[in-house]
Amino acid sequence: MNIYSVINIDIVNSRKIANRDVFQNQFKSYLANLSYEYASFLVAPITLTLGDEWQIVIKDIRESYNIYLKIRQYLKSFNINCYCGIGIGTMSTREAVDTREMDGQVFIFARESLSIAKANKNSYSKIISTKDCKVYLQGISSKFKRNTSLDLDHIINNIIQNNETSMHRITEKQQQTIDLYVRLGTYSAILNEVPTLSKGMVSDRLRTSNFWLIESNKELIYNLLESYVHCFMEEQDGI
Repeated sequence: MNIYSVINIDIVNSRKIANRDVFQNQFKSYLANLSYEYASFLVAPITLTLGDEWQIVIKDIRESYNIYLKIRQYLKSFNINCYCGIGIGTMSTREAVDTREMDGQVFIFARESLSIAKANKNSYSKIISTKDCKVYLQGISSKFKRNTSLDLDHIINNIIQNNETSMHRITEKQQQTIDLYVRLGTYSAILNEVPTLSKGMVSDRLRTSNFWLIESNKELIYNLLESYVHCFMEEQDGI
């Protein structure tokens, strides 16, 4: 038996998007390219399941948060937000080329997680600790032995919420500098392309935006999801 990740993405206030048809076509094209980029990690191409809700089925669960962040970043370039529910678990069906032909606990977890993420807009939500977070993860870690799991779902969600809060507070200028650094990779390359910037300005914007903390948290989430796989395999082996 294998462990999978299912990501359900729902666009916030999708019916209020200006030139909605144009945006939808652009977004479909982007997701098709993303499906190609992550083909080795995906069970099936990213699928539109309902309205503006998209579903991603992943066989390498470590990439779950990274794939969500790619989509989040693309949508933010249009000033659009999204809700995200991540489920981790097993399937009751075989793998298929259409996500709608698959079922199992992992899909249930993803649907429940999306509902929790969407409910966070209500002031009485107590599951997610910050109003700035629109993503939630739920999986089978409660079934793991306590001495090995350390409540992985809770730990991962806390780190995700920390990251989402930090990213929510990034200013436009900080984001522009982050984009430059991600694309070019070094301070000197940034200064060559944008002479009006200084090394001190770049360094200050990266630090005050919590860029390094966000990157560290992304790596930590990746590693914790890898621990998820190890715990699952140990349970399967009866260790």
